[in-house]
Amino acid sequence: MKINILCAALVLTTLSLSACQNTTPIDAIKVKLPASSSSQTTNTAQTLPLVKEELAPEINHVTAADLSRYQWTLVSAVDSGNLRLEPLTAIKDQVKLSFGQLKGVDILRYTVGCNTVTGRLQLIDSVMSVQEGVSTKMFCEDLDDAEKLLNHAMHGDSQLSLKQGAVPILTQLAGANTTLVWQGALSSEAKYGKAEMVFWAVDHEVEPCPDGTTRECLKVKPIHYDAKGVKLSEGQWTLFDGEIEGYTHDSEHDQVLRLKRYTDDAKKAVYVLETVVESLLVKSR
Repeated sequence: MKINILCAALVLTTLSLSACQNTTPIDAIKVKLPASSSSQTTNTAQTLPLVKEELAPEINHVTAADLSRYQWTLVSAVDSGNLRLEPLTAIKDQVKLSFGQLKGVDILRYTVGCNTVTGRLQLIDSVMSVQEGVSTKMFCEDLDDAEKLLNHAMHGDSQLSLKQGAVPILTQLAGANTTLVWQGALSSEAKYGKAEMVFWAVDHEVEPCPDGTTRECLKVKPIHYDAKGVKLSEGQWTLFDGEIEGYTHDSEHDQVLRLKRYTDDAKKAVYVLETVVESLLVKSR
């Protein structure tokens, strides 16, 4: 028996959403920032840097092209009193930010490890604003507070500064004087070039790989949609003997993944998870 616990956010070929997505603009999202209470002050007012800053010149005029070369992971998040924002800090390794283009429009995407928000990006004189934002619509349980904080930080104008050392560091002075520091790693696009977007259904059960070893393979099948997100066809189940970057198998859910497929220098396919667009909780059958 399967229970559908979320709506599938299928194809963001435009920045308009299908009915299964949350069409609330980012600027309409309301969130109450945590007060600088005694429970926060136990974290100390001075947040220790988690990454040693490189002695690299700071870029005065940050561009979308500068930022799109990297996948950004959160290093620290503090409020106007320099106190850590614990909902984000506690999960910083899974808080991601990326920049790119969609149909010639600059966009950014961000997530705390659940829903992915995509917004139109405007970046002038290192001041970033998100003009529109749309999101997948999944129930995120204990990540809800972190999502609200990150949405709030992306709302309104943010002043950016970038240091392009061996480890690029992006500092974002966001709304309500929230400061987010991000660490960059070279993006898949920068490493492999242009990607093809594919959708895979992944079964909650794994099966032994066909090589006779004890390894387990994912059970997957391709799904094809039209430009409006309407399912056109499904392929046959096959065993996938490889890796999907950014994906951890969930043995309790059948899922549909939106993947970017690249080709490396050895002409081998490289799969990178963009988002989980559908998840079905599996009970006893």
